[in-house]
Amino acid sequence: MRTNITLFALVTILLFSCSPENEDFVQNDAVENFEIIIIDGGVTGDPTATTCTETTDLIAGQNTVVGTVDITYDPANDTYTITYTTENGWELEETHLWVGDCANRPANNPGNPLIGQFPFSESHTGGTTTFTYTIDGANLNTIGCLAAHASVDGPNGENETAWGNGLPYGGNSWAMYFEYDFSECQ
Repeated sequence: MRTNITLFALVTILLFSCSPENEDFVQNDAVENFEIIIIDGGVTGDPTATTCTETTDLIAGQNTVVGTVDITYDPANDTYTITYTTENGWELEETHLWVGDCANRPANNPGNPLIGQFPFSESHTGGTTTFTYTIDGANLNTIGCLAAHASVDGPNGENETAWGNGLPYGGNSWAMYFEYDFSECQ
């Protein structure tokens, strides 16, 4: 009888030690080796991914979020895609984009942005809510800055200047730029 109780206890311990809870714990433990970074709700990176993306709000009139600006780096093709997306009835009228070394942002003497010197510029037809620029990465570093400007039309007839949310550009305007770091993506 003692042998049966001991055998029953041993089998019970073995069964509980192999429960799915312990297997999940081991799987979660393995996932901890992957680094996923979220900063200000926007930067994501996963070393197992083939691309890295950074997202920031597209802000119109200094304080109205009208959409997002996404920059995605694809190391396999060495390309960057920058996508402007509006929401809640806002539409893109024009977009202007500069991307590169932070110290080389086009600016006048007081430090205000020179949008006319941004190398990427496009006018859009009515109803445009998404627009993407694709840039060859051969001339860009995986660490740099992006200045995303837009002229947007609102659902109630508003026309506003918009910037990708980030750091103050300089000068006496409310223009902004943001930094990206895709060095971990390669």
